[in-house]
Amino acid sequence: MDTGRIGRRIAYWRDRRGFTQVDFGCLMGRTRRWVQDLEGGQRQQDPRLSVLIRAALVLRVPLETLLTDDPEPSGTRVLPAEAIPVLDVMDRHDVLSGAFGSDTAPLSPDVLRRRLIYCCEAFQACH
Repeated sequence: MDTGRIGRRIAYWRDRRGFTQVDFGCLMGRTRRWVQDLEGGQRQQDPRLSVLIRAALVLRVPLETLLTDDPEPSGTRVLPAEAIPVLDVMDRHDVLSGAFGSDTAPLSPDVLRRRLIYCCEAFQACH
C-alpha cells in the first residue's frame, strides 16, 4: 500500500462530494490547515486508522477505497443513478436551501419527495 497517495484519494473524494476543505475539516472536527496538510501528505506519512475510518464515513466511501488504488473495490454497492443526487442533496445543506451562492437551484419539495420515495422503495426491494 502506497501511503503517499491516501491524501490524494481523500482530496479526490472530498471534491466529488462537493465539500470544500473547510467543510470537510468541520465534518472531521479539524481545521482547513489540517485538511491541507493531510491531503498534501505533510500531516503524517501513515495516517492513523481512526482518521481514515472517520474520513471514509464522512465521504461515504468504503475504507478500502481510501487505502487502495482500485476505484471499485470488490463488494462496493452500485447505487441507482436516481439515488446519488438525493444522497448528495441530503449531505449538502447549501444545495437544499440554496444558501451560500450555490450554482444549482434547490430541488422543489415534490421532486425531493419523489426521489426519497424511490430510494425507500429501492432499499426495501433489495432486502
